[in-house]
Amino acid sequence: MEGAELLVVRGFLKSLHRFKPILMLEVSPRWSKDFGYQPAELLTTLQEAGYDRFDEVAENGRLTKIRGFERLTESDSVDVVCSIASKHDARLSRARAARH
Repeated sequence: MEGAELLVVRGFLKSLHRFKPILMLEVSPRWSKDFGYQPAELLTTLQEAGYDRFDEVAENGRLTKIRGFERLTESDSVDVVCSIASKHDARLSRARAARH
C-alpha cells in the first residue's frame, strides 16, 4: 500500500539489523501523510537501523546521493535506494558512476 513504508520498515527492523538488505522505496509526502508520518521519519528510522546512504534513482537509472526528504513537495514522489555504505557500495558503484 502506497505510504505504508514506515510501518513496513518498523515491522521488520529485526530482519534489517540481521540481514542488512539493500532497500528500494518509493517515497511521497502525500502518501505518507495518509499514514500519519512525514518522509523524514522514514529516513530517521532507517538511519537508526544502520542505513547511511540514500540515493535517488534518476530516469536514466543512475543513483544520486540525497541527504533528506525535506525538498519533496506533496505532489512529488521519489524512488530511493537505501543502503549501508560499508556493506553495499561495491555492489552499487556502477549505478553511481558519473555520466560521460
